[in-house]
Amino acid sequence: MVAGLKTSLFWSFMEQGGASVIGMIVQIILARILAPEAFGIMAILLVFTSIMASIAQSGLGSSLIQRSKVDDDSYSTAFWLSGCIALFLYILLFFGAPIVASFYQMSDMTLYLRVLGLTIFFNAFNSIQRSYLQRSLDFKALFKANFLGLLLSGIIGVVCALLGFGVWALVVQSLTQGICACITLLYFVPWKPKLVFRKDEARGLFQFGWKICATGIINVLYDGTAELVIGKACNATQLGYYSQGRKYPLQVVGVLTNAISNVIFPTFSKMKEDMVSLRLLLKNVLSVGTFVIAPISILFCVIAEPLIAVLLTEKWLPSVPIFQLIFFANAFL
Repeated sequence: MVAGLKTSLFWSFMEQGGASVIGMIVQIILARILAPEAFGIMAILLVFTSIMASIAQSGLGSSLIQRSKVDDDSYSTAFWLSGCIALFLYILLFFGAPIVASFYQMSDMTLYLRVLGLTIFFNAFNSIQRSYLQRSLDFKALFKANFLGLLLSGIIGVVCALLGFGVWALVVQSLTQGICACITLLYFVPWKPKLVFRKDEARGLFQFGWKICATGIINVLYDGTAELVIGKACNATQLGYYSQGRKYPLQVVGVLTNAISNVIFPTFSKMKEDMVSLRLLLKNVLSVGTFVIAPISILFCVIAEPLIAVLLTEKWLPSVPIFQLIFFANAFL
């Protein structure tokens, strides 16, 4: 089991690390091309769509991973339940978009939200596909699928930015990322949705999943409330500095924490009856994670200014204080 866990952890790091490297390279290229204002507008859009995505997924993927027994009917039930919730939420977002645009006094935001909101459907499907591979600890397939999806969507986003699409380059890149992930995972995941919906399965999945859903919503609100307030109280350019200053530290730390949690969650689920071993493994994971993340965070605090000047150009130097604060906080988190 230990050998299998090490292999899974390696591919989980590859999946998270490879995805983040590609994602950061794409974001760096886009940041060099686009104005900070575009990233500020995108930050507001992502808060709303991320909340909707958390509700649509309703923790169903996590619920599938932690259950002792699942079958194709379980995955199909989760897929249709998630899809129905996503449809309801998208209708709310579609008709609520003008209100959001009016609040921020940005008329173009209505169309941005309606188009970007389509990611709710793809992310809902993607979460079920990912749970299938995570449950079987097949992180090698996850790495391949996510790498291809990010690479393709990144190329499309950069081309749009070079053509002068502005905010639309970011919207198109995010939307195509969800689409590409679903298409590539269709190749790697043997399960395909069927016209099956079992009420007992839906009830059981939701009983666990709603807690994960609530946690996800709280996390999005915790991370995004400041951006919503800054977007209203200041302007899109200042919000762009803030959002970019937060983004890169969170991505770097996220590579480490997500890689560990992706493997540990299904492993913990299989050990849930053995509380002594579960506590010991949890303690070891927390210790190792801390001794890896803390030194890396402090290092990036020290080299923040020259690093941003070189990678993003000097127009992004106002984001340095936020960059340093987020890394400093994550050293102890």
